[in-house]
Amino acid sequence: MKVLGKVLAILVLGISAIILFPVSAFSGVLTGTVIDNFYSNPVPDVEVSVFQPDSTLAGMDTTDINGVYALTLDAGEYYAVFSKENYADTTISNITITPEGTTVVDLTFRFTHNCHYVVGDVNGSGGLNGLDVTYGVNYFKRGTQPPINCLCECTPGHIWYVCGDVNWSCNYNGLDITFLVNYYFGQPPPEPCPDCPPVE
Repeated sequence: MKVLGKVLAILVLGISAIILFPVSAFSGVLTGTVIDNFYSNPVPDVEVSVFQPDSTLAGMDTTDINGVYALTLDAGEYYAVFSKENYADTTISNITITPEGTTVVDLTFRFTHNCHYVVGDVNGSGGLNGLDVTYGVNYFKRGTQPPINCLCECTPGHIWYVCGDVNWSCNYNGLDITFLVNYYFGQPPPEPCPDCPPVE
């Protein structure tokens, strides 16, 4: 009888646990990898928030050092919002979680910037003038580099001083100096790289 009593007690405790802490047999996993849009490197510390269609928060996770996230969710329809500083918030809709299944949603995350600069202001004086030509020439002769008020990774493979890019080539080189000189002789005004314009 004592053994039967113990078995009954265990069954009661188990049923109580199921009632108090139900485990859904109809859940699945949402997982994926977040990479950046320049070098295809994993992006850690991305906040992944998953919502039901009525915008009720269903779960959250943060990508690890390998850019991977994973959440267990009840089967159903969801949308996910990916966010991190210096990246454009991205929403992915129509995510379906199936019972005991794994849904993979990868993301290429778009890097943004917060660059406040004057196009052609190579010496960081706050305005564009002839001294920027002199400063740029000296820099390319191994002089003082432009003030680092904004470095933008707007094209894969290189970083450049966006203030000095006046011929919208998304690079800073001697051609920009030539462009500035021509500008002072009545040619078209400086233009920024279209992928990395100054923030107004």
